[in-house]
Order: sequence, then C-alpha cells, then structure tokens
Amino acid sequence: MSIDKWIQHHKGDEPLFGLDRSKGINRSVSTEAGMMTEAEERMLVRAFDEAWPDKAEVDEPRLSYHQILDWCGSVWFSADEGSYQGDLYVVLTKQRMVGGDWRQQWGLAVIGYGSCSGCDALEGARRDGRVETLQLVKDIANNIRWFDKLINVADYVATVEPRWWTDTIEAKQVEAVVRAFCDVQTRRERTYV
Repeated sequence: MSIDKWIQHHKGDEPLFGLDRSKGINRSVSTEAGMMTEAEERMLVRAFDEAWPDKAEVDEPRLSYHQILDWCGSVWFSADEGSYQGDLYVVLTKQRMVGGDWRQQWGLAVIGYGSCSGCDALEGARRDGRVETLQLVKDIANNIRWFDKLINVADYVATVEPRWWTDTIEAKQVEAVVRAFCDVQTRRERTYV
C-alpha cells in the first residue's frame, strides 16, 4: 500500500519534530517538544512498516521529510530554505488527546537537511538501516512542538531563545503567515458577533 493510500485509509485514525545538520550533530529544536502518546507511536510505526516492508536493504524506500511529517499531522503551511540542503519549516495541525479531551493542536517542525548521507540525518539513517531510520522517524515526531492555538506558533517563533533556525527569512515567514491568518480570523469573528 502506498503512503498516499495509507494516509487516506487511516485519515480517521489519530495520526501523529527539529534536527540541525550543523557539524553532523542532530539536536532538538525544543526541549519542551511534546512526546508522542502510545497511540501516536503505534500509528507512526504502522505507517513506517507499510512504507518499509521487511525486505533486503536494497528494497528500502526513498522516505522524505515531507512523508514523515504527513504521518504526524496535516500540513497547514510549509516554507523551505534551500534546494539540495537547507531548512524545512512546517506548521501542522491535528486532533490530539490533551488532558482527556480531544483538541485541535498546532505543531511546528523545523528540520535542517543536507545533501548527502554524510550531512543529512535521514539519508544517513537510511544508509545505516531500517532500525536507525525508524528511530529517526520517532525522534522527528517526538520533537514537534505542539500548541493549543495557532497564534502560539507565531509567538513561539518570535520569542524563543536564538537557535540555528530562528533568524532566517523562512522563520519570519512562518510567523508572518500565521499572524496574518489569525488577524483575518479575528476580524471575521468580530464581524459576525
């Protein structure tokens, strides 16, 4: 089953980030990122298993960061700085269990990617095998920073302590798009009150 078909088939199920490529070290965007629930992890592993069946390493799929993020939620907005290497900024949305209630949550994923297996975490993990790739997929999902409100994504980008990704045009673009959307929504709500 293809990833697209799997996503369509499991859309009703609860679907499920940041890595820094500098100096070959992977580190989280935020130490306060939300860990996956057990149900989220099961869904992620099931999607991964369907994408990477137990076959010879030669048959490994060409997983992408976009595919992995699709497993983690619905992409609301993305900005990509670079072509063969750079940073990927993605705002996600999904229904998550929070304090016993289902709530719409907004996530921020920031991934630094490289151009080869020596400087890109996903390419390197794929080269190392299935187990390493699954662990990286889990790390990406566990490092998505989740918020209760979309505007909190923009506030976080604007106020987080400086990191490798915070002073880029794309980070400012994420903040600007989110704020503009929230401003329009607020004006609409006032109009209908």
